[in-house]
Amino acid sequence: MTRVPARHAVVLADPDPIRRSQLQEGFTRWYGDQFLLVPTARPEDTARTLDDLARQGTHVVLVAAVDDEPVPVPGTGRLRLAPAAEDPADLDPRVLDGAVEEWWQRATPEQRAGFVPVTVRAPYRSPEAFEIRSFLAGSGAVFLWRDPEPPGDPDVHVLVGDTELPPNPSLAALADALHLVDRPTETWFDVIVIGGGPAGLSAAIYAGTQGLRTLVVEDRVPGGQVTTNPDIANCFGFPDGISGYALARRALKQAREYQVAWQPAHHATDLRIGDDRTPHEVVVDGMADRTYKAGALIIASGLVWRRLDDVPGLKPLVGRGVYYSALPVDAPRTQGDHVAVVGGGNSAGHAALFFAQYAEDVTMIVRAGSLREKMAAYLVDLIEEFNKPEERIHILTNSDVTGCAADSRDELAGIEITNSDTHEVRRLDARWLYVLIGGEPDLTWAGPAALDRIGLSAVTGAVLTGTSVPGRTQALVKAEEQAREEGEKLGLTGRALEKYVEQAVLKARPASTATSVPGIYAAGDVQSGAQYGVSSAVGQGATAIGELFPYIARHPNLFPSFAPKRG
Repeated sequence: MTRVPARHAVVLADPDPIRRSQLQEGFTRWYGDQFLLVPTARPEDTARTLDDLARQGTHVVLVAAVDDEPVPVPGTGRLRLAPAAEDPADLDPRVLDGAVEEWWQRATPEQRAGFVPVTVRAPYRSPEAFEIRSFLAGSGAVFLWRDPEPPGDPDVHVLVGDTELPPNPSLAALADALHLVDRPTETWFDVIVIGGGPAGLSAAIYAGTQGLRTLVVEDRVPGGQVTTNPDIANCFGFPDGISGYALARRALKQAREYQVAWQPAHHATDLRIGDDRTPHEVVVDGMADRTYKAGALIIASGLVWRRLDDVPGLKPLVGRGVYYSALPVDAPRTQGDHVAVVGGGNSAGHAALFFAQYAEDVTMIVRAGSLREKMAAYLVDLIEEFNKPEERIHILTNSDVTGCAADSRDELAGIEITNSDTHEVRRLDARWLYVLIGGEPDLTWAGPAALDRIGLSAVTGAVLTGTSVPGRTQALVKAEEQAREEGEKLGLTGRALEKYVEQAVLKARPASTATSVPGIYAAGDVQSGAQYGVSSAVGQGATAIGELFPYIARHPNLFPSFAPKRG
């Protein structure tokens, strides 16, 4: 992972403009955040570009090209690409990581500066390996995966740059080794955001731009589960779509520009609710159980995936072919295999489309009678278009996974699928099963006492906010009645009276993201009644910060670092 991406570059040399564009798209998918990607057409253009980059102090890691022209700059690697480079197989990240690894071994200390590749030695299909891989991919690390040494070693060994971590490192230790964790010296913030998904990062950015000292605690990687989405087609401002990973990395970079403190791979483990005189407190593990204070708390901790633990044979295979998260970086490994995706929502649709570019085929197992019951119309249309002229994504509706089988290595070898209408049972030799069936609000970290005070929906378990909080609707009705009575006593009638009542109701209306506890707000998937989707989550995160300022004005003592900015 590079902290200064512009210091290292990859030059894409190809005289064919269409193929060059396809090359750039593929490289951007895997490496756009780590390297400056520079396309060139002719050998003389490549040579001139290399000279220009050298003068700017940018180290060229490798030249990826379809010809055999020598690289004129010593210490620069070369990756020979097949002429049919638009084939996704030619952009296998394993090949690219290998080329970067070769460059690293030859590079001088000056060339290495600011760039930290990661080498992992582990069995690819193991629960521990999946967690490490998921974190590295979501954190933007360039990593090379090697078979275990000696063969059969079940442990995960991680080499960060030239430093080897202890076997099976925690994600917090890995984040520290990659210098991803901010270590603030203060313990009292203006705002603490729990969760670094779209809602949490949005709240952090808007808080930072307003001068609020902000801490984000995220138990995994920037963007949370959105990083597994390879193509968000309906995201505002990106007409050509954007991957969840790229969106999250941009948002995190923007947040840190406004001095937002970022702590990935760390878990909030307890919430102690404050009052008008004392701030709220959040206990964070991985930081020697450090306690942080804040005048306001934004709960944006997202969802935890629903599981299929009751399916015979499935639970022991989690991480060994069964996954509750679809990692784009795994896609090239599925070449020649059958992939199964359980779910009929947008996450399942995105995963099916992406993996179908690599796998032999993809089978979607949908409990509903049609994809159009839950999936966005544009995604359904994309799947139908993808299946022309050859069907590569098979859709089984009214169906459930009812069994999983393992091979001699205790890895997934096949699944059993049952039609709920006909009770027909079929077997599929799938080595990859992705269960993407939605989730439930991730709130257990706060503890039962705090959650009882905050208030949760009895139906969904999400945080009640705004007029959903018990008693607030009745309070609005009472405010309207009192305002009308007062207005009439003042002699107001007609439009003047209605305006008086309207202003009183607006003043009494609770903030849409405010919980029942003053100073605690909820945004994103944990908010009861919230619309799912990246754009909605971003809007809710920004709204929470906008609705916070009247509370700051009433309780300036709880926001010490913001106090000098009031005026």
